[in-house]
Amino acid sequence: MGSIDVEPERILIDLAQTISYEVVPSVGGALCVIVVKMMAQVVHDEKHRKPTTIWVVRHAEREDNVNKAWRRWFYAITHLAKDDSPLSKRGRLQAEECAARFANVHLDHVFSSPYNRCIETAVRIVRSRGMSIKVEPGLSEVLFLCENPAGFQDVTLLKETYAEIDTNYLPIYSRDELDYAYERYRSDWVCLPRIRHTIDRIINKYSGSLLIVSHGAVIGAIHEVLIGKWRAVGQATVSKFIDIGSKQFVNIGVRQFVCEYTGDTSHLSDLANLRAY
Repeated sequence: MGSIDVEPERILIDLAQTISYEVVPSVGGALCVIVVKMMAQVVHDEKHRKPTTIWVVRHAEREDNVNKAWRRWFYAITHLAKDDSPLSKRGRLQAEECAARFANVHLDHVFSSPYNRCIETAVRIVRSRGMSIKVEPGLSEVLFLCENPAGFQDVTLLKETYAEIDTNYLPIYSRDELDYAYERYRSDWVCLPRIRHTIDRIINKYSGSLLIVSHGAVIGAIHEVLIGKWRAVGQATVSKFIDIGSKQFVNIGVRQFVCEYTGDTSHLSDLANLRAY
């Protein structure tokens, strides 16, 4: 290992709490730090993490999928923005079928896009569990399909409608931190950097059984992030990813996932026009 020109005191200050090391003289009188045990606490934490399973659900059918007046004028007689359509009648049924699908599935944490169609879907899944929903703007729809700024409601307003909202959750992105300029290009792929950052942050902080409720393009990007393959999925479908272990690169835990299934529809009674594309 090459030498580094640093003071022993600096090494002690920076590294004493995280690694075991030896300081030995090297050629020219410089110091060489031989790392014996890297980031012991991080390794310990990795060993004691719950195995992670990620369930990803696309929101159910939207009102504006079937009511073309929504974006023209109908939204104006509601409390919602043009890009924040709620679920349709069929969508509410699909969400209930999703809830039945998860009735016997243990969940540790639930994350949702802040758009109402996702919150409505998530609420039906968690309602009988007494669980809260972590509202994450980083899971929002690809932004070229949204208003600028995005028209989703703030958490305080969502809480007035949905008691399940976790107002203590600190989101990865705020509305103002979303990159509208980059995501103005009309391609589903433009959300990938945002989704990569969001998913990385989630899986590095949370473990166990995680449920994410989001949008079609976002879920395609989640597939790309976790398994390296973009997948288009229909509304109210379920995809499942399992952590098969981690590799330690210095102090970074890199988890590896496999997809058990993608866009599963076995819980739905009506498979017509799920709008995968």
